Amino acid sequence: RTLGTLVVIGGTVGLAYGCSAAGNAPIGSDTTDGSTPAANYGDSDEAGSSTGTTPKKDAGSTHSDGGGAYDAGPPKAPEGSPCDSSLGFGDPQATESCGVCGTQTRICSTPDGGKMGVWDIWGSCGSEVTTPDACDSSKVYPATACGNCGTMQQVCGFDCHFETGFDCTEPVGACHPTDTKFVLGASCTTAGQGRAYTCSATCVYGSPSACELPPPNPNTITISPTVGTTVTAPFSLTSGATTPKIDASCPATLATTATPFIDIAIVNPTARNVTVSLWNGPTSGSSDLDTIMAWYPTPVAPPSDMTACSSASDDCSGSDCANTGAHSGWSSLSGTDAASIPAGGTITVYVGGYTSSVTGNFTLHAKTEN
Repeated sequence: RTLGTLVVIGGTVGLAYGCSAAGNAPIGSDTTDGSTPAANYGDSDEAGSSTGTTPKKDAGSTHSDGGGAYDAGPPKAPEGSPCDSSLGFGDPQATESCGVCGTQTRICSTPDGGKMGVWDIWGSCGSEVTTPDACDSSKVYPATACGNCGTMQQVCGFDCHFETGFDCTEPVGACHPTDTKFVLGASCTTAGQGRAYTCSATCVYGSPSACELPPPNPNTITISPTVGTTVTAPFSLTSGATTPKIDASCPATLATTATPFIDIAIVNPTARNVTVSLWNGPTSGSSDLDTIMAWYPTPVAPPSDMTACSSASDDCSGSDCANTGAHSGWSSLSGTDAASIPAGGTITVYVGGYTSSVTGNFTLHAKTEN
């Protein structure tokens, strides 16, 4: 990161230093939570980070102990020391680093107008890094908190800015504090009941609740009791809600990549078992989205086991899809993949983006087939 250059001026040998910007390129978005590190800039641990983090610095570079200034070598000549005015600011003694990647200068004062003079006082420190991510490149910083009880390295680059592009390392199985998951069954003897688990401040799920009915899903479509009738409702995929992507097969395989998703409850208000065709398409003025759909024979949202789907698809086919103007990126569950809902029952439909960048509005269509 630093370049040392021998400079010979007027018989005097000096060592000039230059700095370059940090070279880390950002790594892709953190898939599971999209989190960013907490801004605790300024905290440092000169003895070394508790996580063993070491700064990315060239072995041959030298730093001063304060302010992030680069070590200019031996101390500069003190104020009032003799100097050669003909060298001006080219004299290595006329400039030094200060503050956070700043510099300050002084002049060789010659009251009698001659060549030889004495060094004046230093001027103010200029061109310092003052942005919120300013840091002292001579120090080692502890990891900062991120995501769900995770940590992320903090490394100060030679440009006195914190480097970017580090992954957030979360504990295995970490959950988001205050989140609740509902597990259907969970040793409950009454059909349709389960237990709720709340994520604690330490990002682990706590003790189960007493047996209870699952909480209602705010994203719901109630199908029509009339055969051949389609009910529609608008929904959205947002970057704020992600989950591991499933493939278009059941039982599903969960990918390591997280994508935007939404779980939608499909309610059968009738006293008969009903088959329902489901497909998504654009809302008015929205763009096409590349999606995956799957349905689960459970009212729980999200399903406690995302691999246990009944059918899944990442394509939209059939006359119903054509009627929406949907492109092949949309998805549908029809024919042998259509959902079955028992009398008075509720199922859950998962709609997820095919990639982590798929966000936007869509319409879900639910057609009563029998």
